[in-house]
Amino acid sequence: MTERMAYYIADTVNAMLAYWDTGLMCRFANKSYSDWFGVSKEAMVNKMTLPQLLGPELFEKNRPFVMAALQGKVQTFERDIRMPTGEIRNSIATYYPDNEHGAVQGIIVHVADVTPIRKMQAAEKKLFESRELFQQFMENSPTPAWITDQDGIMEYVNNAFLKVFNCREDIIGKSIREIFPSQPTEEYIKNNRMALQTGTTVESIETFVDVNKVTRWFKSTKFPLRYKDTIMIAAWAMDITSEVFAHETRLQFEQEKRREVLRSVIEAQETEKERLSKRLHEQTAQTLSSCKLILDSLMDDGSGEPLLKLADANLGAAIEELRLTCNLLTPMTLLDLGLKEAIKETAIEIHERFKTRPRLSFIGKSFEDIATQDKLNTFRIVGDMLEFLCQYMNAASIALELRITGIDILVHIRYAGLGFGGNTRGKEMQSIHNRIEYCNGTIEWSNSGDDRQHVLIHIRGTSAAK
Repeated sequence: MTERMAYYIADTVNAMLAYWDTGLMCRFANKSYSDWFGVSKEAMVNKMTLPQLLGPELFEKNRPFVMAALQGKVQTFERDIRMPTGEIRNSIATYYPDNEHGAVQGIIVHVADVTPIRKMQAAEKKLFESRELFQQFMENSPTPAWITDQDGIMEYVNNAFLKVFNCREDIIGKSIREIFPSQPTEEYIKNNRMALQTGTTVESIETFVDVNKVTRWFKSTKFPLRYKDTIMIAAWAMDITSEVFAHETRLQFEQEKRREVLRSVIEAQETEKERLSKRLHEQTAQTLSSCKLILDSLMDDGSGEPLLKLADANLGAAIEELRLTCNLLTPMTLLDLGLKEAIKETAIEIHERFKTRPRLSFIGKSFEDIATQDKLNTFRIVGDMLEFLCQYMNAASIALELRITGIDILVHIRYAGLGFGGNTRGKEMQSIHNRIEYCNGTIEWSNSGDDRQHVLIHIRGTSAAK
């Protein structure tokens, strides 16, 4: 290697290279000194001593190493050096004694910039500390957290997961299908796939049956997690069982409160209907009946006046209309003959008014074994539904099936007419819904596909007949 090449290499490297004689005068320096100290090598060589370059403070720090090197001992140490720009560089300096025939002629100085290495080490340390801190946080978190791969293989679970879901610590590497029953597992996997497909966070309500056979509700948050070239699913779950129970309790209370209001309204309506029925029956019906008796006696005496016959016919029709009105207000047939006969009578009235004769069938135990209040509610609901179907749904034919199951009553109506669009705002339909809700029941509308509509009403009974 030529001397020129040696100088070229020395000036190219980032490390500082220099030679200081025993008097600490610079005899050689490469170009890096200009970058580190702002002093050119021309200004250093044969012109500047090491104390002059370093300054009093820095030289005093390095003095022990300089003296040891001059005594023939290799010295290596770390030092922070402030650059002319104010930047601090981390360096490792090595002093090599130049021995010739056992005598030290000077020292060779090599100062390497290790700032990038120290930054990387600091970053690694910070990352390690962050991971350790995060690990402690996750292991002490009361919230279950876990990570699975795309196939549902468990990659990580925290202590809360093991405790809440009653799992063993060896579940890592196992499929989620091995850990949970099939029903919630499919729900979990479906939400996992949704998070993978959308690439976004997915929140859902998931259930789990614990070791005490108690269903618990969890609000799960799942999101895709990329690690190197692998996409996994990270998730955590918050137990909201107490909130669900509180909501259900509050909802049940509100429903009970609403039913209590409906009960008061309906009972008040029934009381008023009964009062009106008695008043009409006792006053108006008796007066009309007396007038008809007088007309009948006049005609029996031989009077055949057309006006008398017309008046007698009109009175008869008015008395019958009044009887029907009183029966609607207070169904005496229901009280005297029972639910089946009352509904049969209602079917006859529907036929006379709308020319549609409902076909009736009664299935189950004796319909008179159910409570009187349940019979009255069933009678009202059936009567109002038949009238609603004929008046608003253009029912050309109606088949009604009444079934008793325990103390509950099922009403199944099949009719040919218009389909129900779900509008319950009408006065008549709202009244029916109120009565069904008062009975803690349900109503469902459907179409069988053969142009026949179906109405299924479930009325929950209260108790045995009283």
